[in-house]
Amino acid sequence: MHNEQKLAKLKNNLQVPLIARDFLSAAATPDDAQRYALHEMLSNQQPQNALLSAAFTLKEIASFDTDITSDLSWLHMECDRIIERYADKDDFGEAKVHIRDFASDLESFSELLDLCALSYDVLDPKAAALIEIMGKQIGAQITITDAVLDMMNANQPTVKQPMNTGYLADNVVLFPGTIN
Repeated sequence: MHNEQKLAKLKNNLQVPLIARDFLSAAATPDDAQRYALHEMLSNQQPQNALLSAAFTLKEIASFDTDITSDLSWLHMECDRIIERYADKDDFGEAKVHIRDFASDLESFSELLDLCALSYDVLDPKAAALIEIMGKQIGAQITITDAVLDMMNANQPTVKQPMNTGYLADNVVLFPGTIN
């Protein structure tokens, strides 16, 4: 578990969650220039940091006093899971998390953002604007990660599956690519 000081330092380094908190506290919804600046900041971050920024931002939104009356502990738990998983990761070379797991986390977080967008769209336009920005940036990270996975798969040798010859034998081991 990470201590509060370490998480506060990480959030400060990411900057996006702090800016999002300021937007939530402001009287007006972020204008086009401010939205563009957030998009730019997120797009310049490393993939793990962009996911961390989105998780911290969504946690800020869930903590902010809004008209949404449901219990948001599930949202805090999912954000905490992402934060815990990626807070110490600099790159995939040092990460304990495999890129396929990262792709899965991006997908599930994107679905979470879509769900939140539906909830906040009517009740809190400032939060909805931030969720929209996070959703687009996570969507871009998904596209990039999918392209990386496709390149990785293209570099892997293809394994031919053995054809069914119609003969059954319990003592024969068929090796991939040996039967055509």
